[in-house]
Amino acid sequence: MFANILRSRARSADLKEQAIWALGNVSGDSAEARDSVLISDALNPLIALVDFGVNSSMSRAAVRTLSILCCVKPPPPFEQVQPVLNIFCRLTYLDDEEILTAVCKALACISAFTMDRIMDSVLIFMNVLPRLLQLLEYPSNKVCIPALRTLGNLVTGDNTQTQRVLDEGFLSYLHNFLEHSNRIIRKETCWIISNITAGNRHQIQAVIDCKIIDRLVDIAETLDDLEIKKEAVWAMSNAVLGGSRKQIQSRELDKCIAPFCVFLDNPDPKTVMMCLKALEKFLKVGEGHGYNSYVEKIEDLDGWRNMMNMRTHDNTEINTKTVNILRTYWDLNM
Repeated sequence: MFANILRSRARSADLKEQAIWALGNVSGDSAEARDSVLISDALNPLIALVDFGVNSSMSRAAVRTLSILCCVKPPPPFEQVQPVLNIFCRLTYLDDEEILTAVCKALACISAFTMDRIMDSVLIFMNVLPRLLQLLEYPSNKVCIPALRTLGNLVTGDNTQTQRVLDEGFLSYLHNFLEHSNRIIRKETCWIISNITAGNRHQIQAVIDCKIIDRLVDIAETLDDLEIKKEAVWAMSNAVLGGSRKQIQSRELDKCIAPFCVFLDNPDPKTVMMCLKALEKFLKVGEGHGYNSYVEKIEDLDGWRNMMNMRTHDNTEINTKTVNILRTYWDLNM
């Protein structure tokens, strides 16, 4: 019924706007309700109203409803939202906070479920990269945060895709966002960096060169927010585990040893395991010259003491890894 109202030329603008709001409210109830709206073929009339809106109020309502259609979980098939994606990318160039908020939320949702498997989606997003970066400087966090999340989803793809984003200057924004006053932005930034440092060594070096590691170390050592600290530690550990011998011996990554040693006492087993693996990587790099400087450094930073306390850890994987490290580099019989 509501879709028919949108298609009718005889209906007033006010009635059409009410129908648009009704479709948005229905779609937001559940995936089943969203699917029923899509089956009613409401998408094309909504898109037409965005392209050729009678008034700005109607356009905003249409964009809001289209955004809801894309963001209800589980997501709809990409084929159903692809026409909307093209429209959203065009709408990012408007200077309307309400529309940009809805558009960026939708882009974040679409990129989250398409980046790793739908090349058509990747190509569309790559065309709007420069504008997404501009929106990181938008005065409202309602726009900035979903724009950042969209870019973060883009760097979860393959190394080529990630490099495209980095080539646009993304790292300079991330460097600044690590000191942002907004908690969500700082946490999101650390998560994004962890995906970049999980890439190739060229990308790890780019992070090092941008002085991002120093800020991650500072977050891990001084910030009170445990969740953000944990994301920072993951970003650093990925850099170490994927880094070359030369990169691991650099001044920047060497600073990561201290927070790794401290985080061995973290309650999250996955984080503890990542720290153990990172410390083991340092120790392996230090082998082969008679004297392993990393052994002494880890001792001085209480890493050895923490590992000794972890020999009876409840987690079997952590227990096994700890004992193997102590046997190999401290020659302890256990």
